[in-house]
Amino acid sequence: MSDIKIITPPDIIHDKSYSILLVCPSEAIKHQLQDIVTNSSEHYNIYIYDINTDEHFDWLLNVRSMVDITIVELDNLPSNIKCIESYLISYPNTYWITQGINPLYNKISVNSIYTLEEIKVHIGEHGKI
Repeated sequence: MSDIKIITPPDIIHDKSYSILLVCPSEAIKHQLQDIVTNSSEHYNIYIYDINTDEHFDWLLNVRSMVDITIVELDNLPSNIKCIESYLISYPNTYWITQGINPLYNKISVNSIYTLEEIKVHIGEHGKI
Protein backbone atom coordinates (compact mmCIF):
# COMPACT_ATOMS: atom_id res chain seq x y z
CA MET A 1 0.00 0.00 0.00
CA SER A 2 1.38 3.38 -0.96
CA ASP A 3 1.67 6.48 1.21
CA ILE A 4 0.09 9.41 -0.65
CA LYS A 5 0.09 13.05 0.40
CA ILE A 6 -2.02 15.55 -1.55
CA ILE A 7 -0.52 19.05 -1.41
CA THR A 8 -2.04 22.30 -2.64
CA PRO A 9 -0.83 25.91 -2.54
CA PRO A 10 0.75 27.37 -0.52
CA ASP A 11 2.08 24.20 1.15
CA ILE A 12 5.32 22.41 0.27
CA ILE A 13 6.68 19.23 1.79
CA HIS A 14 10.41 18.55 1.83
CA ASP A 15 11.00 14.82 2.06
CA LYS A 16 12.30 11.95 -0.06
CA SER A 17 8.92 10.92 -1.46
CA TYR A 18 8.44 10.70 -5.21
CA SER A 19 6.81 14.01 -6.16
CA ILE A 20 4.31 14.63 -8.94
CA LEU A 21 2.86 17.99 -9.93
CA LEU A 22 -0.54 18.06 -11.65
CA VAL A 23 -1.29 21.36 -13.35
CA CYS A 24 -5.01 21.94 -13.90
CA PRO A 25 -5.88 18.24 -14.03
CA SER A 26 -9.24 16.93 -15.16
CA GLU A 27 -11.15 14.44 -13.04
CA ALA A 28 -10.17 11.72 -15.52
CA ILE A 29 -6.44 12.36 -15.00
CA LYS A 30 -6.88 12.46 -11.22
CA HIS A 31 -8.59 9.07 -11.34
CA GLN A 32 -5.92 7.61 -13.64
CA LEU A 33 -3.19 8.78 -11.28
CA GLN A 34 -5.07 7.41 -8.29
CA ASP A 35 -5.32 4.00 -9.97
CA ILE A 36 -1.57 3.96 -10.65
CA VAL A 37 -0.30 5.14 -7.26
CA THR A 38 -2.67 3.14 -5.07
CA ASN A 39 -1.30 -0.08 -6.56
CA SER A 40 2.26 0.92 -5.67
CA SER A 41 4.28 0.66 -2.49
CA GLU A 42 6.06 3.98 -3.14
CA HIS A 43 5.62 7.15 -1.07
CA TYR A 44 4.13 10.01 -3.08
CA ASN A 45 3.73 13.75 -2.78
CA ILE A 46 1.02 14.78 -5.24
CA TYR A 47 1.02 18.54 -5.78
CA ILE A 48 -2.12 19.92 -7.42
CA TYR A 49 -2.33 23.36 -8.97
CA ASP A 50 -5.82 24.17 -10.23
CA ILE A 51 -6.26 27.76 -9.18
CA ASN A 52 -7.41 30.55 -11.48
CA THR A 53 -5.50 33.30 -9.70
CA ASP A 54 -1.98 34.74 -9.71
CA GLU A 55 -1.81 34.48 -5.93
CA HIS A 56 0.18 31.21 -5.97
CA PHE A 57 2.10 31.67 -9.22
CA ASP A 58 5.47 31.57 -7.38
CA TRP A 59 4.39 28.35 -5.68
CA LEU A 60 3.74 26.76 -9.07
CA LEU A 61 7.19 27.72 -10.37
CA ASN A 62 8.95 26.58 -7.20
CA VAL A 63 7.17 23.24 -7.06
CA ARG A 64 7.72 22.73 -10.81
CA SER A 65 11.47 22.92 -10.22
CA MET A 66 11.52 20.41 -7.33
CA VAL A 67 9.20 17.59 -8.44
CA ASP A 68 10.19 14.36 -10.17
CA ILE A 69 7.48 14.61 -12.80
CA THR A 70 4.98 17.23 -13.98
CA ILE A 71 1.75 16.57 -15.84
CA VAL A 72 0.06 19.56 -17.51
CA GLU A 73 -3.38 19.54 -19.11
CA LEU A 74 -3.03 22.37 -21.63
CA ASP A 75 -6.75 22.50 -22.45
CA ASN A 76 -7.62 23.28 -18.81
CA LEU A 77 -5.11 26.08 -18.20
CA PRO A 78 -6.55 29.43 -17.12
CA SER A 79 -5.38 32.50 -19.03
CA ASN A 80 -2.91 33.54 -16.33
CA ILE A 81 -1.02 30.22 -16.71
CA LYS A 82 -1.65 29.78 -20.45
CA CYS A 83 1.01 32.39 -21.13
CA ILE A 84 3.73 30.13 -19.65
CA GLU A 85 2.57 26.78 -21.02
CA SER A 86 5.51 26.54 -23.45
CA TYR A 87 7.87 27.16 -20.51
CA LEU A 88 6.18 24.41 -18.47
CA ILE A 89 6.38 21.81 -21.24
CA SER A 90 9.99 22.62 -22.07
CA TYR A 91 11.24 20.54 -19.13
CA PRO A 92 12.23 16.96 -19.99
CA ASN A 93 10.29 15.56 -17.02
CA THR A 94 7.05 17.33 -17.99
CA TYR A 95 4.33 15.45 -19.83
CA TRP A 96 1.52 17.37 -21.45
CA ILE A 97 -1.98 16.50 -22.54
CA THR A 98 -4.15 18.28 -25.11
CA GLN A 99 -6.97 17.42 -27.46
CA GLY A 100 -5.75 20.11 -29.85
CA ILE A 101 -2.95 19.92 -32.37
CA ASN A 102 -0.02 22.25 -31.95
CA PRO A 103 2.93 21.25 -34.15
CA LEU A 104 5.11 23.95 -32.55
CA TYR A 105 4.81 22.36 -29.12
CA ASN A 106 5.90 19.04 -30.59
CA LYS A 107 9.17 20.78 -31.49
CA ILE A 108 9.61 22.04 -27.91
CA SER A 109 8.75 18.72 -26.28
CA VAL A 110 8.02 15.22 -27.52
CA ASN A 111 6.35 14.38 -24.20
CA SER A 112 2.77 14.70 -25.44
CA ILE A 113 0.53 12.00 -23.98
CA TYR A 114 -3.15 11.10 -24.09
CA THR A 115 -3.42 9.10 -20.85
CA LEU A 116 -1.23 8.45 -17.83
CA GLU A 117 -1.07 4.79 -18.86
CA GLU A 118 1.56 5.90 -21.42
CA ILE A 119 3.94 7.02 -18.65
CA LYS A 120 2.94 4.56 -15.96
CA VAL A 121 6.51 3.27 -15.78
CA HIS A 122 7.68 6.74 -14.67
CA ILE A 123 5.02 7.00 -11.97
CA GLY A 124 4.83 3.55 -10.43
CA GLU A 125 7.45 1.35 -8.80
CA HIS A 126 9.18 0.40 -12.02
CA GLY A 127 11.43 3.39 -12.31
CA LYS A 128 12.01 7.06 -11.98
CA ILE A 129 12.86 9.60 -14.60
